[in-house]
Amino acid sequence: MKPDQVHELVHRDPITAWPHVIALVEADGAKAHELGLLADLVYSEELPELIDRIEEQARRSKRFRFALLSCGDELGGRGGPEMERIFKLVQDAEAELATVVNYEDERELRSVRSLGRTLRAMIGRKILIYKRKPRTDRDRR
Repeated sequence: MKPDQVHELVHRDPITAWPHVIALVEADGAKAHELGLLADLVYSEELPELIDRIEEQARRSKRFRFALLSCGDELGGRGGPEMERIFKLVQDAEAELATVVNYEDERELRSVRSLGRTLRAMIGRKILIYKRKPRTDRDRR
């Protein structure tokens, strides 16, 4: 099935689309990410039916964990027990596959310390993720 057809199927029938999404992720995770297929599945009304399958696939496949991590930015704004399980999967994938650089100010990203983290990520073949530290009210004064 072509990626565009899978994308349409995800919106019509997420349960039927599941094996096709997995096939796309396993064949070409980048293409699946571009289409937002995993994010669309997570936001579907069928998430309670899919969550066990998503967790099982995450246990089995590094490529799937990578795809979950890649779509992690798109996830948010929705709660519930299934979303907590999704966020846990993304956190676990982040711990395994990424080096996270937390920063307060963009100047920190040009520091030698940041360069060291970048090099470690490259050597370890990990994704480099930059996250701004949350600002408190006291910091804004």
